[in-house]
Amino acid sequence: MIETFWNKPNQKLQAYVAGQRNLIFVESCASRLSSWHETLFQAEALEKGTYNPEHLAMAAHHAYWYVLCSEPLANRDRGGDVLIFQAAKCLGLQFIVGWPERAKVIGDVLTKGLDTPMLDLRHTNRHYKGTIFPHFWFLMHLYTLWRDLPAIDTGKYSYPDAETMAVYDTVLDDWQTRDVQKVAGWCNDMAEHHIRNAWSGNQDDALEFDHTEAMIFPYEIFAYLRLREWQKLPNPDPAMLTHPLFAQPLGKFLPPLTGDHAQNPLLDAVLQVYRGEYPDLRLG
Repeated sequence: MIETFWNKPNQKLQAYVAGQRNLIFVESCASRLSSWHETLFQAEALEKGTYNPEHLAMAAHHAYWYVLCSEPLANRDRGGDVLIFQAAKCLGLQFIVGWPERAKVIGDVLTKGLDTPMLDLRHTNRHYKGTIFPHFWFLMHLYTLWRDLPAIDTGKYSYPDAETMAVYDTVLDDWQTRDVQKVAGWCNDMAEHHIRNAWSGNQDDALEFDHTEAMIFPYEIFAYLRLREWQKLPNPDPAMLTHPLFAQPLGKFLPPLTGDHAQNPLLDAVLQVYRGEYPDLRLG
């Protein structure tokens, strides 16, 4: 794992700064470095019960640039595709660490990406991928509600059926409630949905949270709770979150990060060069 998610991405980024361009995909390197730091964060939490803010911040930081570096490529139809579960995680991480301005930027990129090769979610007979990840749509709807933006016209896209979205639609219909009992019940219901869609034992099943970093990390629920904090709304006491998913180290809703834990001078140097190639790369 260290070779794939740490050594090679850093080597490729160093080569990119040095002038090599062939077969070096900056967005892919950023994605792998995000996964590396998130894995370290989760491993330390599970093994030691400690929460390293630097690893969580670096996971969110590299996730942010993964999405932003993908956008110019998608706009030129030169790649830049972002897997839907990765898109959800990238947005969710900005909420979790407490970076509202970055959440706004990623939300805007992903909203535009619904109609570009980035997410490629328009109705087509080539795929039904938008139906598999209802929590992606949950986070996108939360984003539009938070920003007071026009509702997403879901009729244009590959979208889950009403039964699949029900656990999330219930929350969205009254997301600003001040009734913490209701919020706690929703969180427990979403936790049950999460865990039931994390693993089946059948390799042919495509489940919503069936990837290592998401199986027992309810980031979509924590994103919702953080957004409520930003709206000055009360959240339930941890004791009210009674689902077993919340009774393990990755089920703890952490406070927002303070201080600057996300610094990567190599990535900063890469972005300077990348912006020369793609002037439409958004500013950080």
